[in-house]
Amino acid sequence: MSGDAATILAALGASEQPSVLPFSEKDLTTPKATLKRLRDVKGDIAIGTKVLRLQRYRLVLKTLLFLSGKWAATMIDESGETERYSAIQFIFVDCWKLLAEILASLFIVTETYLELESLKRKTNAFTSSQ
Repeated sequence: MSGDAATILAALGASEQPSVLPFSEKDLTTPKATLKRLRDVKGDIAIGTKVLRLQRYRLVLKTLLFLSGKWAATMIDESGETERYSAIQFIFVDCWKLLAEILASLFIVTETYLELESLKRKTNAFTSSQ
């Protein structure tokens, strides 16, 4: 996704030369095309990035890997830090994290909306009383 492919491949330490498919964050805006690309890949998948811990699309990538039918993959950065993907872990851990993030976001949006409506009513009541 980002970073230098040669550095990431060296950190991966693959015994055979893998094929490199350029992939960017913009590709995530077209999930159907991304799923097709992931389904077409044969063999091991390693997704490289400059700094893994700063990568905000890890959960989206794991979801796409799951939907494409991949059971295992590796996310790796230039320093060699890795995060393994497995479909089992996705089902029992990552899915629930995603659900918690969605629920937290919905709670924040709903609470903000209700606060704004309350402020709007107070402002309208204040201006109409003057």
